Order: sequence, then structure tokens, then C-alpha cells
Amino acid sequence: MGEHLASSQVEWLRASKYSPPLSYVALELGCMALLLALFFWLQSIPRLDERRNAPLLVFGQTAFFFYFVHMPLLEVAARALGMHKEAGLLTASVASVVGLAVMYPLCRWYRELKRVHPTSILRCG
Repeated sequence: MGEHLASSQVEWLRASKYSPPLSYVALELGCMALLLALFFWLQSIPRLDERRNAPLLVFGQTAFFFYFVHMPLLEVAARALGMHKEAGLLTASVASVVGLAVMYPLCRWYRELKRVHPTSILRCG
């Protein structure tokens, strides 16, 4: 009985790529809303709000740059290390954390470049 109950509780998360079920969409939107609330709460803490180089602030101010650079960066790294489409979830998670660590100084550099050239095309987006 307990095994059937556990499988039925997880069954509602099963989703297809197109036309995902309402339960899956609600779960995703609910998680995002909770994270957004957490980020707003963290922003309201005065000591944290003054940190100009906080990672969320840096990545948020350079989102378009991050979007265009991080995927080719991960692709090149995976091919160079011989792990392209070969690694599992743990390796992908570690690669994501390493990718964020590599992207952080690049995003800070790009944000400073945008600040120095306020009327350039870099400010678009």
C-alpha cells in the first residue's frame, strides 16, 4: 500500500514537453514565485542591498550577455573535456556551478564596459 501511495504522489509530476499538465505548470510557477519572494526579501536587507557586486545583481544586470556567452562556453568545455553528451546529472550540476564561477568575472567586466560606454549599442537589451 505504501509503495503505491508514493508512486501516485509522484505521478502527478509526470509531464510531456508540449501541452504540459496544469499540475506541472503550477509547480514550476509556484517555485519561481517562492524564489522571487526570497530574492525580494534578501534585497530588503540593507547590508545586502549595498553590495554592488552581489552575484544576483551582477547576473541580473548582464542577463543578455550571460545568455549568449554561457551556452557556447559550456559546449566548448564539454567537448574539450570529452564529456559532450556523455556525463550524468552530477557532472552537469558541477559544470553549472563552475560555469557560474567563470561567468561572474566576465559579467562584471561587461557591466563595467556598459557603464563606461553609456550610449553604445551595449546598453540595448
